[in-house]
Amino acid sequence: MTEEHLRNAALKRAAERDRLTGLFNRCVFDRRLAEAVRHSAGTPVTVMLLDLDGFKDINDTLGHLVGDIVLAALGQRLQAEAGDDIFVARWGGDCRHGRHRIA
Repeated sequence: MTEEHLRNAALKRAAERDRLTGLFNRCVFDRRLAEAVRHSAGTPVTVMLLDLDGFKDINDTLGHLVGDIVLAALGQRLQAEAGDDIFVARWGGDCRHGRHRIA
């Protein structure tokens, strides 16, 4: 691989992945969900959303660094359990382009 190819691959990964967890970000989630619905031909599309109740308490009492560690560990566990055949994303993470731009 050339240096330019490696650099382009790294840029693509950075644009598609949540910096904290390494999971796909919400831009990729939105795109993949739209594709799944478009190609579903009327069959159901399954989406599971996970909300961490009380997570704010972790950040407030133990600090954001500990909260980040918890999120990163959870992301790794979810991806490991899901395997390669199930798409896992962090919808709540940063998305640098499109309608989810965060300044």
